[in-house]
Parts: sequence; structure tokens; C-alpha cells
Amino acid sequence: MSPTCHPRAPVIPRGFLFHFIPAFAPGCFRVLLGLVSVICVLGGFLALGVDHPERKKATMMNQVSLSASFSVTGKQLEGRYTVKNLSPTDVYILDVDMKAESDGGFSVHPSLPDVGFAAPDVVVLLHKLRPLDPTWSWTTAPRALASLLRSGQSGRGVVSLPLPLRQASPPRKYVATKLPDGTPGPAVLAPPASKPREVTCRRVRFVLGVIPSTPALEPREGKAPDGSIVWSLADAAWGLQQDLTVESEVSPGVGVIVNE
Repeated sequence: MSPTCHPRAPVIPRGFLFHFIPAFAPGCFRVLLGLVSVICVLGGFLALGVDHPERKKATMMNQVSLSASFSVTGKQLEGRYTVKNLSPTDVYILDVDMKAESDGGFSVHPSLPDVGFAAPDVVVLLHKLRPLDPTWSWTTAPRALASLLRSGQSGRGVVSLPLPLRQASPPRKYVATKLPDGTPGPAVLAPPASKPREVTCRRVRFVLGVIPSTPALEPREGKAPDGSIVWSLADAAWGLQQDLTVESEVSPGVGVIVNE
């Protein structure tokens, strides 16, 4: 008499996908759990390829580059910089300002960067939005000014600052006073923490603020009488700006008055 063959449940390897499936589970149930686990794991791997906003932002900013060179001419620090936008998105460059004219109009001109210092010999030029003072109250939301660099285009700018440079001073604090009779007096500015000193910097670190175009910026276009264009951006710009940074040597060194 020939032996009778009974169908057996598939033997499922108990690897990392199946280590949690009980060995005593019925064969069909083990197969079902195995398929579910495979789907979950594959879903996790596929999720790694999803175009997450943060990853997209980082990739886009890798396609926006900054180059710059600086030199000392007489008593001026002169710099030239180039921004290349190879990303698929337009970007706003935070390097412009407006000046009111006597005829009631305005003109567009390059903004002046804030000066910082990094020991031992680096002067930092910050062409970006300053943090908003949390103690201020606004009747209308603040807006930022910027130029627009289209996708696939390059933009150029210049920096010219008189020497010696002066490091931007931190906000002075007010201190309470008392009158001779002991009653509270007016608040007065506290004296500086220390006297400034001049150092020689042999490197320039240039930081340029840029913002990828997004509807949250609510951009408004303005045109000066000379045809220059400036864009006004909503206060979301402060949270969306990103830094492009380049550092280069400058010879001879640059005199910078720094705060101790």
C-alpha cells in the first residue's frame, strides 16, 4: 500500500520578518501574518523615498550656491558675490533696501550687512533678516524686502564698507534707578560691559539670507522710478530664511572694532 500524502502548510523561515509569529499558530494564519509583516516592512522602506518637505528643502538649497571675493581698496572693504540658482524653484535674496526720496518716491539700493566677529581673526558679514524683537508690538505685521532670483538664473551683488569695520553692538539694557528719597526713578541705559578694541581680521565670512518661493510669503512687487524691482514679503519670511555661507581670505587684513 502506497503512503498517503497529506498537504502541508508552507514552511515559513523565521527570519527577522517573522520572528514575532508564534510557532504554534495554524499554518494559514502564519502565512497571513507573514504577508502582513512583509507589507508593513515594504511600506516603511517606500516611505523613505517619500518627498518629505524637509528633505526637499535641503535638496533644493544644495542647488543654490554662493561665491564671493573680498579686497581692501584704500579705506574700503570691497566685495563681489554671485548667487546661482540651479534649483527648480525661484528664491528671494535678502540683500536690498529702499530709500525714501524727497519727491515722495523711493529708490532701491543694496542693503548694508551687519558686522560680526568670530575669534581669532574672522569678520562676519550678515546679509540677512535680523531677529524680530519679541518686546515690540506691531500695529501691522512686519514685511521683509528682497530681490527675486528666478530658477536657472544667476545674480550678482556688491558690498562696500568703510574701514575700520564696527561690530554690531548688542542691545543696551535699561537699569532701574532710585531718587535721593529712595523712591523709584527713571530707567537709564546701562553702561557698556567693556571698552571696544580693534583687531585685524584676515578672513571674511559672508552670510547671505535666501528664501525659497512659497505662497506663505505673500509677495508684493514694487517698482522704483528707475525701473528697479523690489519684493515685499510677509512676516513668514523670518521663519523661512536660510543661510548661504562662504569664507575667503582678505589681504591685507581688515581692521574691525569689536566688543569685548
